[in-house]
Amino acid sequence: MRGGGRMFIVAGIGLAVIAAVLAVLAIGGGGKADAQKEDQVTVVEAVVDIPPHTILTAEDLIERDVNVSDANAGAISSKAAVIGQSYRVQLVATQQLVGSELEQPGIRNVIENGKRGFALPVNEANRLSGLVADNDHVDIAFKSRINVQRLLPTSEGVQMPEDGLLSGNSTVTLKPVDSDLPLYPNVGQASAPFTIADDIGPEQALEPVAKIMLQDLRVLRVVAPGQSFTQQGQIIDGAIIDPSAQGTGEQIPGYLIHEVSNQQAELLTFMVDERSEYQILVRGNDDRELVATSGITFEILASDADYALPLPQPVDAAAVSAVRDEGN
Repeated sequence: MRGGGRMFIVAGIGLAVIAAVLAVLAIGGGGKADAQKEDQVTVVEAVVDIPPHTILTAEDLIERDVNVSDANAGAISSKAAVIGQSYRVQLVATQQLVGSELEQPGIRNVIENGKRGFALPVNEANRLSGLVADNDHVDIAFKSRINVQRLLPTSEGVQMPEDGLLSGNSTVTLKPVDSDLPLYPNVGQASAPFTIADDIGPEQALEPVAKIMLQDLRVLRVVAPGQSFTQQGQIIDGAIIDPSAQGTGEQIPGYLIHEVSNQQAELLTFMVDERSEYQILVRGNDDRELVATSGITFEILASDADYALPLPQPVDAAAVSAVRDEGN
């Protein structure tokens, strides 16, 4: 009996040791599980592809636990926080949502105080064939033609339109001027002033001018030709109109919705004219610098050393005739 008792005692001690070891292992394993849980965060992902500016619904999104290292900076952690809002850019399935790209639906909610939304009609070239995107920053170059009025400082002060000079449609106005002003040199003399213009039609020698008029404008929204949106900023399905289906042959313009000041809106309104042209220039992502430019005219191209547009040189007709005689 004593031997059997010892056996039971040894067996009991062994079982107690095993139980203690198992307890320690269990505690250690639980700690690792808790640590793994602490290393995870909840993120919100898109379930399907979602076009930009679409109002987000519960069916579009899912919450998922990921490792901290796999979560994007600023990742949204709750569906409830974003339902009813929209996203500035295209979302693809499984993409995590971040707070910096959320917006309140409707374009009025993304316009800064003191600014206005202006719809500038643009053709395919000015949309860069679709490469201009929402939130891009652009400059706008303006091109037009001006009709110069020439004032001749003669004793009578003759003033006449530049494009009707000495033509049957020209108008001449006599205007008193200071008689001490020097007369113009004879036409053809080396010091005689002149202007340069391109002839775009009979009696219309207009001077083309080009200048970057606006810089660093933010594009709030790009509207493709025939595209329509709801007041909440969502694209209306099937709203794209095929210009060829209209039977008119006219190209339907797209629009760039710019964020502008009131002064800039006045200038853009002036620029939107059928006789004028404008060109969209896209800036780099971080380029906010405003640059001073001279603008361009034919006179600048002809007189500025940076361009040096060549002009015809005087020719000695007699010398040319002599050469011809020698050749004969």
